[in-house]
Amino acid sequence: IALAVTFEKFGLSVAAFSGTAVGIIVGLAAQQTLSNVIAGIVVIMTGRYKPGDRITIINWRYGIIRVMYPHEGLPNGFTGTIRNITLMFTEVVSDSGWVYTIPNYVMLDALLIHRNLSPFKRVRARIDIPSSVDPWIFEERIKEALKDGNIKEVRVKVGETWQSTGMYQAIIEVLADGKADGEAVKDRVLREAIKIRNELSKQ
Repeated sequence: IALAVTFEKFGLSVAAFSGTAVGIIVGLAAQQTLSNVIAGIVVIMTGRYKPGDRITIINWRYGIIRVMYPHEGLPNGFTGTIRNITLMFTEVVSDSGWVYTIPNYVMLDALLIHRNLSPFKRVRARIDIPSSVDPWIFEERIKEALKDGNIKEVRVKVGETWQSTGMYQAIIEVLADGKADGEAVKDRVLREAIKIRNELSKQ
């Protein structure tokens, strides 16, 4: 009522204003819909991704997640498998089983990491080792233990040393086959590293 009185005071038509407001709202909604449809057409025609592709979606609006350990940056994104692509939305099944319905204009604007197209996968693991264990011997043993077709290269670096605890930190970098499961590779690296550390510590 107060708004209608204000309009009449300034000689404005409530009906005209309502029509204008509705027109603006409809126009904005249509613009968003059109953006989605155009993005969907571009995605489908260019084949940027397709159902079955495993990707990580990183939107430009977000940066890097900082973790306390191992003090490295991780992409702030969602990883999953493309399930369906329509003109409006893309459906992604996350590694946790969640289904994400993402507007196509967001997908077109995002940085995509194609997990199943990479020729190799870099996996890094860290483990604390007693200073009594020679890092050269540890490196030789871990390379021998990880020698197989899925792992292309193994490097070991000494990251930190702690005199107070008599320990040093070994950084194990592995180049694995691109189709390998990164978590499974890291699990194997750490299991072998722990086994070798225990064996060398007893000598």
